[in-house]
Formats: sequence, structure tokens, C-alpha cells
Amino acid sequence: MDVARGGAGARGVGVGALSGLSGVSGVVGSIKWHHYPAAAINGYTVAPLNKARTEWRLTATVVLADAFKMAQTPLTFVAKHAKGEWQFPIKRFTRDEYRLSATLGPPLQIRR
Repeated sequence: MDVARGGAGARGVGVGALSGLSGVSGVVGSIKWHHYPAAAINGYTVAPLNKARTEWRLTATVVLADAFKMAQTPLTFVAKHAKGEWQFPIKRFTRDEYRLSATLGPPLQIRR
């Protein structure tokens, strides 16, 4: 996973930890409905939509999806990293056969 930083970087947990984060890209990600896997992602980019970083844009390639689970709420985009994972709530999304574009809420960093 590549993390682009525009300042101090992401060290803590929660939205404040992303104050310097300008974007995240990676290969393996997933979409979950609660704890159930809804879709497998192979290649994604996440970037903030506003300066306050209250909304983010996800562009991803979907390689496997469960249509029933993708129609449920709430959905969460999960991107794993060396110290845990980022979890972004999905506010809305559009999807053609393989491309997914979504508006995400503020992320939460889960440390493992």
C-alpha cells in the first residue's frame, strides 16, 4: 500500500490521525457488510474530497462481489496496512461490471 502524506503523517487512531494524509492506494482491499465479505478489491485509490477530510473518494477494481451483500447497509471499505487497517464507511457508490466509485465517510484506523 502506498500512502501519500502532506504533513505529519498518520500516527494515531481516528480521523485526527489523518490530518496529513492526502491519499492512500493499494492492491488488496475489501468491502464488508458488518463482518461479512461483500466484495474483493484488487487495486484501489482513496483521496479526500474536501480540506476537512470528512468525505473521501474511492476508485477501485472489483474482482468478486456478492450482489445481495453489496445491496445491504452499512457497507465499509477496508484497506489493510502493516500496523492494522483503515475502515471507511461507504456513504454511496456506483458500480459497473468491474469498476467501483464511492463516496466514503471519515476513516477509522484499527491497530492489530
